[in-house]
Amino acid sequence: IIEGGADGSSDTTGSFESSTMFANSSAAFNNFTANITKPAGTDIQMQIAVAQAPPPGTSCDGATYTFLGPNGNSTAYFTPNGETITGQVPFGSFSPSYQNPAQCFRYRAYFSTDDSSFTPYLNDITVNYSQ
Repeated sequence: IIEGGADGSSDTTGSFESSTMFANSSAAFNNFTANITKPAGTDIQMQIAVAQAPPPGTSCDGATYTFLGPNGNSTAYFTPNGETITGQVPFGSFSPSYQNPAQCFRYRAYFSTDDSSFTPYLNDITVNYSQ
């Protein structure tokens, strides 16, 4: 999953945090669909974060993110169903810095494998929002 350590070994877990999607004005982030490849013995899970752009609200630089799973739970994860991960983006405010609607969106993917010869893949993600 994360290959090329100092000793040339591979880790069996890793994560990826996306760059920020800036909606320009306040948006209600509704749902997402991630297309994945998940070989046997591997797993991939996701969390999402929605945050308000700091004043003057023209970029997400300096925004603080709280990553959540289903129902606004910070210890829960969106999980695969076949070759996709889909979910409703939690609506409302959750402590300490999650707010939807807002302007800034990120996701985090968590990867794991039982055999470092095989790894799950996050192929792409589509986010639905309305302004």
